[in-house]
This record gives sequence, C-alpha cells and structure tokens, in this order.
Amino acid sequence: MKQTAPWWTHAATAKAVTPQFMQHLLPLFVTWRQDGEARQDVLSGWLFVHGRGKRGLVLWITAGHVIRQIEQMRSDTRIKDLQAWWWDAYPHPDAGGIPLNLNGLSMFQIDAQGVDIGVARVSPLFAANLGQNEKLRPITVDMWQHKDRYRPRGFFVVGFPASDQTVQRRRRGGGIETSTSLTVRSIPLKKIKSKPKRNSLDEFWGHPAASYGQLIEPIGASEPNPSTLRGMSGGPVFSVRRKGRGIHYHLWGIQSAELGSSKFIRITPIEVLQFLLNKATVSRKQPAEQPSSVRSRRKPNPTPASATDDH
Repeated sequence: MKQTAPWWTHAATAKAVTPQFMQHLLPLFVTWRQDGEARQDVLSGWLFVHGRGKRGLVLWITAGHVIRQIEQMRSDTRIKDLQAWWWDAYPHPDAGGIPLNLNGLSMFQIDAQGVDIGVARVSPLFAANLGQNEKLRPITVDMWQHKDRYRPRGFFVVGFPASDQTVQRRRRGGGIETSTSLTVRSIPLKKIKSKPKRNSLDEFWGHPAASYGQLIEPIGASEPNPSTLRGMSGGPVFSVRRKGRGIHYHLWGIQSAELGSSKFIRITPIEVLQFLLNKATVSRKQPAEQPSSVRSRRKPNPTPASATDDH
C-alpha cells in the first residue's frame, strides 16, 4: 500500500506559509570598503519581543557568529565607510532600509553547550520606525509559549540562503549602482526523536538540551533545496498544524548548526533562548542613533534591494 506524504512536505504548503514567516524576518544589509574594494553582506535575523507589554524589549535574533562578525567589522582598522540598514522590505517603490550606526548597536552572543545565538537590542526609536511597516511583526511570547500543547505536525526552517543571493552592478551617472536580491526559503524538516547514542560526531549530537531535525526536499518543488544552509544560521524554526481550513504556526526554536551535507540540523529550543535572556543582562541604554534615522523614517538605499519568496 502506497503511503501518502505528509501535507506539510509539499511545496504548495511551503509557498502558503512563507508570507506568514516572512513578516518576522529582518535582514541587516551592510556595506563597507576594504583594500580599496566595495563590499557588502546580508546578515539574516528576526525580531523577537522579550517580556510583555510596555516593558518588553524588542530584540534582533541571529546566530552568535553573526554578532562576532559585526564585532570584528567594527574593530577592523582596514574597514572603511562601514554602513548598515535594517532591510525591512517596506512596501513602497522608493523606500530603502532604515539606516543605523553599527558602532552604537548594543549586542551580545552566546556560544556554549551547543548554543549559537546572537542578540542585538533594537532601540525604541528603531522599533517605532520598524513598527510603521505593517508587514513586519516581531515574535511575541504568545507565539511560542505552550507550543507543545498544539500538537505540531511538521516543521520549517526559514531564512535567506547565501547561494540564492544575486548581485547586479551597473554604471549610473558617475558611479556604480548595486542591486541585491534575496530569496526567502521555507524548508520542511522532520524532527528526529532518537539521535545516535555515541559516535565520532558528538560535537554535533552531544547536546541534551537541543532538538534535531532532518531537512526534506519539498514534494513538487520547482528546484531543490540549497546545498548548504549558509546564510540561514540563527534563522527561526517554526512548527505547523492544520486548524480548520487554515495553517497555524508557532516558533519552535533557532537553527544553531548544520552537519555538513547530511541534511541534519541542530535546533536550540526557544525556551533555552528565553532562559538565557532572563539570565543575561540586556543593556537598557539606548544606542547612538544616526541623525538621518531621526529626521526621517527612511531614505533610499545607495544599493537598491528587493526580496522575493520561494517554495
């Protein structure tokens, strides 16, 4: 008897839930000059509210090594003209990102016992600016608390694979205009209930607080999954279930590591992040704001950007 594939493994399901997942994602677009060469990068992250009500802190969650990368860029004397924008895909043809001063960004990273998490404080000013975008929504405690009660049927890891980024450069006026496009991937995965007891890969498997999953090729997809999740580090992992005619989702955890080309990933449960945030001292001092971000909500990027969804 032929077994029917679970509904959440189909590409049509991934396509349906991707717009919902996208509203929580907030990439950080960075440009700089090094050794006379113009360079750029897109750092994946997502918005999370720690706490409730007016006392809740808006945080940008990413991978710990992304925070280390930012710290290195801030201190590297070879890097010149370092600039950054919150790339929130504001729905206006002339809108760019929201500029910010990386040197004033309050952040920390946790890299221990299988946890690779980076956290940056989003100041009230930036939170208000980002709040003008109705398509951007931070994840709140109601979207993950008691998630086990909802009997999840499937899972997705979400982010912007580096292999899907495309950069186009063209001469315009007296300079060169750069256009960068991103593709949002919602990749289905199945949760691994029993991991190997002992093997040579205990560095990956040997973390009792972690969850593990295996990536699945979406059924009916127009193209395969990316060969690596590079660029998706620190991305959210969502659980999904059907309710009536709709699909409901909850934040399950954070993608912390990938085991080579095996399609296995390690997931830090959201409860671990919450526990670490409760223990950590998150600075309430507002970071320095760029004057341009205070005078106006946003200005066009010198490097126009766009984002598309896939699957």
